[in-house]
Amino acid sequence: MNEGLVRAKQKAEHLAPQVYTSYRDYNSEDVLKHVIDRCGIDAFDYPFDSDISGMLVSDSRSITLTTNSKMSKARGNFSKGHELGHYFQHVNDTCKIYSFQDVVGNSIYQSQEELQRESEADMFAGHLLLPDYILIAFLRKGHSFSSICKQVVISKPALRFRIRELLIFTYSVPYWEAHNIAMNFENVQKKALLILVTLASNNPVKSRELLENMQYNLDV
Repeated sequence: MNEGLVRAKQKAEHLAPQVYTSYRDYNSEDVLKHVIDRCGIDAFDYPFDSDISGMLVSDSRSITLTTNSKMSKARGNFSKGHELGHYFQHVNDTCKIYSFQDVVGNSIYQSQEELQRESEADMFAGHLLLPDYILIAFLRKGHSFSSICKQVVISKPALRFRIRELLIFTYSVPYWEAHNIAMNFENVQKKALLILVTLASNNPVKSRELLENMQYNLDV
């Protein structure tokens, strides 16, 4: 994980505990509302005809965040988080005009700088909607993939990404093993749930030993 992604993760993880300290009634929409209100951002939904998922415009007078009302609520939440990622990571001078327009997929982004910027906004969104301490608490208590999606109001791809990322960077699970565990957890395989509960309930330094002892085979 490069420096820009680490900064995005840390900033988002710092914001969520200001709203929730426990997973029990956690809901990402409350976190988004808190951050948007605190920053004085004008947030709107608009039925874009194109594949635009969200826009952020910032100048010396106001900050406006607009998301596509045609998307599901969970997808819209991620887009709000993504645009907030641009605000916190890429708006460096409030006296200047900044404009970010994002589409479904990354097909319009050509340069490495653009791809890095979008990756940072995605990283921020994922951790703002579902920070590590909340996700670990859900997994430790044995919540299902679908129940986490429903309570947090997060999309399936976003939760899949967060679980895979948590396994890789917190529990040192190799990429393809983390990918398979996340996919099988989504597909309601009991062994994947057992692995996640076991990892989340133990010190991350023991993760490799725990996985080897379980001798799992989770090919998809």
